[in-house]
Amino acid sequence: MAWIQSLELVETRQVLRRISRLLPRRLAEIEKQYRKEFSGGKSKRLALLDVRYRAYLDEIVETRYQLEKMRVQWDTQVKRIQTRQSLRYFSKDPHERKAMP
Repeated sequence: MAWIQSLELVETRQVLRRISRLLPRRLAEIEKQYRKEFSGGKSKRLALLDVRYRAYLDEIVETRYQLEKMRVQWDTQVKRIQTRQSLRYFSKDPHERKAMP
């Protein structure tokens, strides 16, 4: 189960990286459409307020949220495993203990 979470974590991180890289290009496309009718500054402002751009931002925020949620779950699993190993190690007789991995 932990390795599946690890794969999902890596995949989500890659998706976030890709959509974050696409954001400036998406903004430029929207701005280009507004530039047909308005000046440079106004077209930039309109592009930043555009519903499509905000949807792209929402997509990034949601993906980042999912990534952080997965990261916390992964860290929790790792700590749980480490705690079990530690408890097993210290529940043994001190003469039977070997070096912890």
